[in-house]
Amino acid sequence: MSTNDILGNITAEISDFINTRIKGGQPSSKVSGVLNNLTAEASDFINNPSKLDRMLVEAEEAMRGIPKVGETLSGLPVMIAMAKSWIKKEYEVQPKVLIIMVAALLYLLKGKDIIPDKIPLLGMTDDIAILGLALKVIEPELNAYRTWRDSNDRAN
Repeated sequence: MSTNDILGNITAEISDFINTRIKGGQPSSKVSGVLNNLTAEASDFINNPSKLDRMLVEAEEAMRGIPKVGETLSGLPVMIAMAKSWIKKEYEVQPKVLIIMVAALLYLLKGKDIIPDKIPLLGMTDDIAILGLALKVIEPELNAYRTWRDSNDRAN
């Protein structure tokens, strides 16, 4: 399957997730455009591990600026650790999962938001929603990574 096929499938899955679990309707053209742009840009990052590693460091720094939101973002450090393990070739991650992770982090970092961050309080809600959605979609993979990481920690 080509990268474009994977990107198309991911965009369709995220749109379907939004339609069936969140909105109950069709995503707006702005949301669809943002999803398409992010998945394409995420593919570029995945093909350049050093660029991806720099972006992950930026994402960790950016997380310090987001207010604590409890369970919604509790998987974010695991997601970043999983991406770093993939970069180091320690852990295999499916391309679909990588694209979702990178797209969500790019949304956080790029500042081309559906709701501009400069709007107090409200501006962060879309960032939190996108990250929360990505974490929910890849939750089974995050759980598998936690199990792998914990077993490797015990072995060392």
